[in-house]
Amino acid sequence: MLVSNVMDEIRTEQAKENWLAYWKHFSRCQDQYCAEVNCLNPQHHGVLVKTQRAGDAEIYVIPMCKDHSDNFTSLFEIADNTEIVPASYTL
Repeated sequence: MLVSNVMDEIRTEQAKENWLAYWKHFSRCQDQYCAEVNCLNPQHHGVLVKTQRAGDAEIYVIPMCKDHSDNFTSLFEIADNTEIVPASYTL
């Protein structure tokens, strides 16, 4: 699945770690790896994304490793089994 980065201004380590905690809280997935389709690095950040599905305007959170999160500027392919969590949930 292709996704695009939503918010470049959320670049602090604390914000990315908080989004990862959010993803872990709402996700049913036990996977501990980056969502990038070929990456086997552990998760370090949560990233806000939009899907490329027609008519889907929702913002989602996905887990990523530090390297992919820090260099995520355009379209990105994530594994099809990655659980994308809507960013609109409340704690």
